[in-house]
Amino acid sequence: MQHQARSITHMAAAQWIVRSIMLVSILGIARAAAAQGDSSTPGSGPNFSVSFGATPTATVGDSGQSYGHRDAGFGVSVPIKGGWDWDGKDPSGFRLMVHGGFHVDSSTIPYEPGRRDLYNMDVGVSGLHMLSRENQISWSVGGGFAEDNQTITHPKPRLSARVIAIHRTSENLTLMYGGAYTFVLGRGRVLPIFGVLWRPSRGTTINVLGPI
Repeated sequence: MQHQARSITHMAAAQWIVRSIMLVSILGIARAAAAQGDSSTPGSGPNFSVSFGATPTATVGDSGQSYGHRDAGFGVSVPIKGGWDWDGKDPSGFRLMVHGGFHVDSSTIPYEPGRRDLYNMDVGVSGLHMLSRENQISWSVGGGFAEDNQTITHPKPRLSARVIAIHRTSENLTLMYGGAYTFVLGRGRVLPIFGVLWRPSRGTTINVLGPI
């Protein structure tokens, strides 16, 4: 059962690492791909994101043990060249933005004393090369850490990077593919990335992007 509890802890850590690494990528690519032809896109100001979540503490089966979860996060992205929007008159160009975020994840794990806290911070810079209205190249490099309440006093830096090609097949559909060096599986690995950005209506964007 202790092995199962450790597995739950590792899964929770991996989930937060995935969110922190991919959040800014999704935000930046979505803004870039959706901005063309959308007058509602904001100007050159920063973009903030705040997230909260909780799972009420409950008993696990007949074990007498309990599981509960809560989390909170904050992120910010600031364009330093090119802004967020694109007027579509000149499809070539370059954008650059800096970004960062901090997340805290706290869980009650069966057969583990007390609560298990996970702390995740990341900072980085991203660029977007507008090759044409249909094709773009996005890249990002950054660093951060992911530690629990036992290792937070000695955090180990983790570097990450990704390159993504963006192909706009129509006004409503954009395909994304590339690769990343990431720690989503616990160790630094090179993984493929695939994604889809869909605009079912003006002002609405649905996007999915992640390592496989």
